[in-house]
Amino acid sequence: MDSWVQIITGLFTLLGGISGGWITSYVNGKAQKDKLSIEFSREREKEKQLKEEEKMEIYNSVLKVDGEHIMVTHIGGHFTELDTKIYKREIRPILYQKLHLINKDVANTLWAIDNKLAECEFNEDIEPEDDSYLSNEYWTLIENIREHIDDYRDKKAREI
Repeated sequence: MDSWVQIITGLFTLLGGISGGWITSYVNGKAQKDKLSIEFSREREKEKQLKEEEKMEIYNSVLKVDGEHIMVTHIGGHFTELDTKIYKREIRPILYQKLHLINKDVANTLWAIDNKLAECEFNEDIEPEDDSYLSNEYWTLIENIREHIDDYRDKKAREI
């Protein structure tokens, strides 16, 4: 009978050791997985923040050029004219440099201006109505950029 008690005691000890090892391994594995998940989330958030800051730098560059030049002039009546040379030479390249980062409304306005300019180049003339359209779209572009910068500031203020 003593031998059976020793065998049973040995089996329970062995099962306890195996169970304890398995539970410890499971808990440690879960902790490691949770830690990696948190670290991965932090890295994603950091990458997202860097892209957002890069986009704001693009927008700041556009506003800088806008502030340094008279982009839209009044040409009489209710007509205005966009300085297409400066737009094509300075504004457009800034936005196209990182087009994948800019907001959709800004990109759509950029494309609307580009399409109208292409149409005017095809027709070899810019009519006063075309000038007014280009000016309005340009103002929309600048307003959208300002709104995104304001939203970014508000978001940063809430984080603090």
